[in-house]
Amino acid sequence: MLSISGARSAGGAATYFSSHLQEKGPAEAGRLDDYYAGEGDRGRWVGGGLEKLGIESREVTSRDFQRVCAAVGRDGERLAQNAGDPDRRAGWDATFSAPKSVSVCWALADPTHRAQIEAAQAVAVERALAVMQEKACFARTGRDGQDLQRALLAAATFQHGTSREQDPQLHTHAFIMNLAAREDGKVSSLDAREMMRWQKAVGAVYRAELALQLRGLGYKTERDGAAFRVAGVPKGVEQEFSQRRAQIVERLRELGLKDAKSAENVALETRSSKVEIDRDTLQSQWTARAAAAGLDRAAAAALRDPNREYTVEVPTATGLLKTLTEHDAVIDERRILQAAAEAAQEIGGADGARLRAETVKLAAVEIQGFDGKTKYTTRELLQAERDVLRLAQARAQETKHQLKPAEVERAIAKIESQNTKPGAPFKLRDEQREAVRLLAAAPGATAVMVGDAGTGKSTSLAAVRQAYESAGFKVVGAALAGKAAAGLQADAGIKSSTIDRLQFDLERGAVKLDSKTIVIVDEAGMVDSRKMAVLSRAAHEAGAKMILVGDHKQLQPVGAGATFRHLSAAVPAARLQEIGRQREGWAREAVREMSRGEAARALARYAERGAVRVTATHAAAVRAVADCVIADRAAIGARGVVAIAGTNTAVRDLNSAIRDRLRGAGELKGEREIKVRDGNDPEKTVNLKLAVGERIVVTRNENKIGLKNGDFATVVSVSSSKITLALDRTEKHISVDPAAVAMRHGYAATTHRLQGATVERAVVLGSEHTSREMAYVQASRSKGETTFVFAAAKVAKLELAAGVESDPRAAPLARLGAAIEAMSRENQKESTLDYRERDPSFAPPSLDQLRDVAAGMGRDSRDDMGM
Repeated sequence: MLSISGARSAGGAATYFSSHLQEKGPAEAGRLDDYYAGEGDRGRWVGGGLEKLGIESREVTSRDFQRVCAAVGRDGERLAQNAGDPDRRAGWDATFSAPKSVSVCWALADPTHRAQIEAAQAVAVERALAVMQEKACFARTGRDGQDLQRALLAAATFQHGTSREQDPQLHTHAFIMNLAAREDGKVSSLDAREMMRWQKAVGAVYRAELALQLRGLGYKTERDGAAFRVAGVPKGVEQEFSQRRAQIVERLRELGLKDAKSAENVALETRSSKVEIDRDTLQSQWTARAAAAGLDRAAAAALRDPNREYTVEVPTATGLLKTLTEHDAVIDERRILQAAAEAAQEIGGADGARLRAETVKLAAVEIQGFDGKTKYTTRELLQAERDVLRLAQARAQETKHQLKPAEVERAIAKIESQNTKPGAPFKLRDEQREAVRLLAAAPGATAVMVGDAGTGKSTSLAAVRQAYESAGFKVVGAALAGKAAAGLQADAGIKSSTIDRLQFDLERGAVKLDSKTIVIVDEAGMVDSRKMAVLSRAAHEAGAKMILVGDHKQLQPVGAGATFRHLSAAVPAARLQEIGRQREGWAREAVREMSRGEAARALARYAERGAVRVTATHAAAVRAVADCVIADRAAIGARGVVAIAGTNTAVRDLNSAIRDRLRGAGELKGEREIKVRDGNDPEKTVNLKLAVGERIVVTRNENKIGLKNGDFATVVSVSSSKITLALDRTEKHISVDPAAVAMRHGYAATTHRLQGATVERAVVLGSEHTSREMAYVQASRSKGETTFVFAAAKVAKLELAAGVESDPRAAPLARLGAAIEAMSRENQKESTLDYRERDPSFAPPSLDQLRDVAAGMGRDSRDDMGM
């Protein structure tokens, strides 16, 4: 893997790497501190910018290292405005870590083969840095460094062999200097943003090249998720030598963090003191520990077979492109190279990855944003999204679905009458009336209603349904999730199914559309472009009308693309903005502010009422959320409150903490462990502890027994073969075989699962994985109280990314600057409709040209890097 630390100061870098910059005397030659891989390794300079920085020797010397950190030239000239300042930003530490199985092979190898593995590591790092230089190295130019120019980097690399716990850990520190040689021949500071953006892709190139080099030494490699491992190294041996990793994972679990940057910070926080140990002693310890775990030195040597031949299946360019565009309609070169490099871990190396990336780009359609940036998509997605827009606009003047105003007014009056109760007359709001009129009485075969959360979309749709049915039309409904479809049917009286079910029924002829059919799609903002295109084409071919209802400001589609926001701008759209869900005016205004990205103002309203809390760690935040849920249950009952989190992992933590409290209070009666379908993967079965009074959520549609994906229920009785549930949606009891139902505990749920839901009270666990869309959905679920709980560790992660730091002694709101910024930041999914196809006169390179490029890739990149 590749991790890149925050910038180090000139003084800090010189101190940190000081042990690498000193000659070892005879007395030290046989000793190994906690870092060195090879005896006397003082580091090696790499990069195309060395000459401009006055570096003549490839060996890193203390003088050159400290001089370049200080931005001073070979003859003493200043290379930056703040040259010589010990606090100047000297550079970034990029650490390339070999997979643990590689470190095991290195640790157990004889000196000759150990040196070969070290050489393989060095080559892989240099090839990766060549890609970093080519794709992500930009120097600042112009006034205040606002402009960027391509540049050549300089990096001091130091190869190490152990962790601080004395486990074998082959890795290389590449200290990338904050000075680069520009195309115009000048030297200036480096802009790190592109390096950070390319981190994953460059890390994948490193692993691909390392795997290639190891196969050249006779090792067999195999995919291990996004990485690779040496085949034949027992997992138990890897675990034996992963003490440091185990420490970091445990601390990350406590903090509720899992990203690479947090792992880096935790590594610094938890590392032990630097020690020295005799090399022979350490080697003996490694050999004994490995043998005890199942791999002796003879067996490790047998893993090498220089004559080995094996074949692997690697995805084609088309296959890689299909995988890349499963969830995103628009991808960039970084994503393509990363995927190509991960595939190249099985066959090919850095050059193979780059060639495969070029073939993927050839298989893709090149598109350009209005800012000139190049992205890629597929012809299928480009056509799908354009079809959705084209078909809507082509039928914009159709009148065969246009009802008379009197018909619409009668439908409105009927819905108002049906909802009127003694002493409580019911009237649609003015904006709801206007929405019904536009949807039913305006021309066009595609209509759109954009409704903010809690604005009465379902009641408005009931009037639309009434108007069309009274005029002899058939109205069918569809939504992405089963629960949303059931809600549309219950609240608006529209017979509904999931979109997948509707598509299936259309394909087999079980449902037929015609010119007298109105298809209403709820939560359309979450419908991906492929599904939207299928529905649009089906409606167009049948002459049916589509009414799309949603809010593109809420959560985005999981699948590729997002056409709803473009449709809402392309055809006349009704808009509902007057919120009715929240009882209190201040809460309604807070929800509006969240929707506009004004999280600071919104959270201030919650903080004034004591509804914002900040704890030290993730574990403490989970406990605080659980305490809030228990208190709310006591006040309003179990069904009225839910905890909300951004990830399934956090939801599991919350469910566990809440159940612990309920068990301690004696509220979980007759608890049993029974077999159910896995709530996260319904194809698997798992054991789940259930008790009478338990809250559960169904995670897969079970239409035959009346359960919908997203249904919440309370366990009424439980046995190994049958459980009885009280379903929230219908308030009916239903008995089911638990082994046939996908479920999990339902005290907490993800934000995605709760979009469209309404509860009495909500408790939100803040996360670093947040956005304006997510915060808006979280804030708008409850009719009554909403409480936000944040972990300072999570906020600190956001602060690191934003380059800010808060005062831990400050009031809760003052400590949430980075979280507020993240909750205000838009995260709209990209669509090909945001781009234009590249000029068709552009001629892409031929395969013969690509082969010529591939032949020169390794040579050219090594020449540029000074290799």
